Amino acid sequence: MKRFIFTLTILISLSASGQSDNPQIPVDSFTHKITYTGVVNVDSSLSKRELYARAREWFDKAYTSPTTVIQKEDKENYEIVGKALMQVYCKSIGSDRECGFVNYTLYLYFKDGRYKYTVTDFFHSGQTVSTSNVIPSYGPCENWIDYNGQHPMMSKKAAQKISNYFLSQLDKNTLKLITDLQTTIKNRASTKNNW
Repeated sequence: MKRFIFTLTILISLSASGQSDNPQIPVDSFTHKITYTGVVNVDSSLSKRELYARAREWFDKAYTSPTTVIQKEDKENYEIVGKALMQVYCKSIGSDRECGFVNYTLYLYFKDGRYKYTVTDFFHSGQTVSTSNVIPSYGPCENWIDYNGQHPMMSKKAAQKISNYFLSQLDKNTLKLITDLQTTIKNRASTKNNW
């Protein structure tokens, strides 16, 4: 009964807030996974070693536990792979409530004067909010795009609204992550003492 009331309040809140816009999420045509990728050209005098070091410093600032996030540091091939997560929320009677996490993988590759990033492998994992409120895991986030599953307590349209709200958060948080990475690599403060 509590789960039904929780789902009902989410539906009413989403209907009232108009969260029905379908966000434009990039999907790789080969893997069919949600994938944010790009090659960033920087000052050509910056070596791959320097870009790698700047990205590594970014991990230290961006994540509470960078050593847990970083899964691979290849200093010979100038590659970093990290696995992290972001909190997602549900609208419930006008306020946001925790609704699990979106896990993702970040790949970084470096060459002199440029680097490539890829953020992919998005997967929703559930969360125990309280003993009476357990958010289930919804699996690969690609399932949220054009939701065609069935939910026992809501219509397909209502379930798509909730999926779109999750996708909007995924998109906003991923774009912020990428922008922060690019800004840090580009504008890294000099470590030299300027007297």
